[in-house]
Amino acid sequence: MRTAHLVVGLLLISSANLALSESVSIVDDDGEVFELTTYATVPNARQMALTESGILFVGSRLRNTSIHAIDPKNPEEPVAVGTGLTMPSGLALLDGDLYVAAHNRILKYENIEEHYKESPEPVLISDDLPSAWHHGWKYLSIGPENFLYFNVGAPCNICLREEEIYATIVKMDPENGDSEVYAHGVRNSVGSAWHPITKKMWFSDNGGDNLGDDIPPEEINVVDQPGSHYGYPFIHGDDYEDPTFGERQPEDFEYVKPVVKIQAHSAALGIAFYTGNQFPEKYKNALFIAERGSWNRTSKVGYRVSVVLFENDKPTYKPFIDIWLDGDEYTGRPNDVLVANDGSLLIADDFAGKIYQVRYKSGD
Repeated sequence: MRTAHLVVGLLLISSANLALSESVSIVDDDGEVFELTTYATVPNARQMALTESGILFVGSRLRNTSIHAIDPKNPEEPVAVGTGLTMPSGLALLDGDLYVAAHNRILKYENIEEHYKESPEPVLISDDLPSAWHHGWKYLSIGPENFLYFNVGAPCNICLREEEIYATIVKMDPENGDSEVYAHGVRNSVGSAWHPITKKMWFSDNGGDNLGDDIPPEEINVVDQPGSHYGYPFIHGDDYEDPTFGERQPEDFEYVKPVVKIQAHSAALGIAFYTGNQFPEKYKNALFIAERGSWNRTSKVGYRVSVVLFENDKPTYKPFIDIWLDGDEYTGRPNDVLVANDGSLLIADDFAGKIYQVRYKSGD
């Protein structure tokens, strides 16, 4: 992967410090040129949700905070929505309403485009979720049948809890908050997306810590059968048995192996299938992945956006934007990706407090 950075005079402009008018050029393996710019500045920017008219809502993992709305006509001045929210990191839009996963609660802001400037009060959908802080932040997606899907992470690094809801993905009725477990054995998924053709859920899952620099891998998984188990805490990746819990797996234990494995500790979080028309044809229905980066590895990895391309239904993983890490110094931590209405790609960076926009420019 070749990358080119904007140079002003003799100074290299890092992506974390890009002004709205500055840009970074990205060149892929085939010489296709993309341009990355800063679209907006948002504190602790996490999951994004975009309306048809272009209003972008951005979540946060902070406590006692707000979500933010960005009007494309004035992206320099985000509008705070809601107050006193606890880790409102997961956002999803459905029928004009904004759903927010805020720690142990699911909230709904009705007719959000009409009211976001008026300090609207949310409707409580559910407050029955676990209150553990470890892996307590959420990521929301809307399934093909218009139900909510979100993670309930393991309340630990690696453990086995009696409560069934931990280490799962949950399916919830947005009308009444009724829920059921959709996938088991998922340590902490902070990204999910629905394949535009098969309509199946794909999701990221972060592997356990303190098992080694290169064990276990970060995972991209597919839900072929609701209710399936994805291994945690007994098995990591394809077949690595956990040193503590591997021998405690149930008799005749069946689990689903990942379809894509990513470097351990890269922190693969938000994912999005490319459904736009701006990027070259090879990116059609490709899966973009935000890798927030490692914190407990001898040398740092991640801190980039990668892509899974498909040829004859076979996935090929590649770096796409790899500009935020220089040795052990990083300037950004991408955590979510979203395809904008014009076909560009938006990237949330909670470290720099930025939303980046990636546009296609030209080929060689």
